[in-house]
Amino acid sequence: MAGISPAVTKNNGMDAGPAMLTEAKTYDELYNNFRWDIPARFNIATACCDRHADGSGRLALVYVDEDGGTTRTSFDEVADASRRFANVLKVDGVVRGDRVAVFLSQSLELPVAHLAAFRSGMISIPLGTRVVVAIEAVDGRKGMDTLAAVIQLHLHADPFAGTIYVFRTRKADRLKFLVWDGSGLCLFQKRLEQGKFIWPPVRQGTITLTSVQLALLLEGLDWSRVRQVPVKRPVKAC
Repeated sequence: MAGISPAVTKNNGMDAGPAMLTEAKTYDELYNNFRWDIPARFNIATACCDRHADGSGRLALVYVDEDGGTTRTSFDEVADASRRFANVLKVDGVVRGDRVAVFLSQSLELPVAHLAAFRSGMISIPLGTRVVVAIEAVDGRKGMDTLAAVIQLHLHADPFAGTIYVFRTRKADRLKFLVWDGSGLCLFQKRLEQGKFIWPPVRQGTITLTSVQLALLLEGLDWSRVRQVPVKRPVKAC
């Protein structure tokens, strides 16, 4: 049987580093030896925005308002705005690892707020977003495309609906979060240095969490003790 040769990842024509796949004679051997080549230091704001903000005015976003008017924003402008808002968060005492709740409509300010949190090492959580927890554990090596397929084929849901999907590894010390932000899939991960994440009893299917329960889950706290009081939506202002 012919051997399976390793692939070399390229990024903008540059070698991204050692191959993640080692040479193997069978698929099982290739699968078992696979490892993600994760950089020691990686920032989403740098990868998605800053590396394109080279002073050339390269187009990043086109916003169309309700009247049909358009606003074109470059990567340079997005990077500058997100840096300035990151400084605002810092002045307000928000630090690395904190959760930033973002309550904004689809607008220019939305990616700026997310990028400001990302570049400062914070976790931004869109308020009002549905959070779905997959009960069964997944292989920690699964990437965004594989997890999206799990959502679609096994959970019978839409991975591109803007819902935050939460997965855990078998040891329950790592979580993965997959969400569609309107322009692409985002994959986040957290590992507890001690202990395990509180998880529902093992069974098939999913459960839905509130944004508060999600924040507690991220901290490794017992989110199951928190219950939201049902509130009837008003129909009149007075």
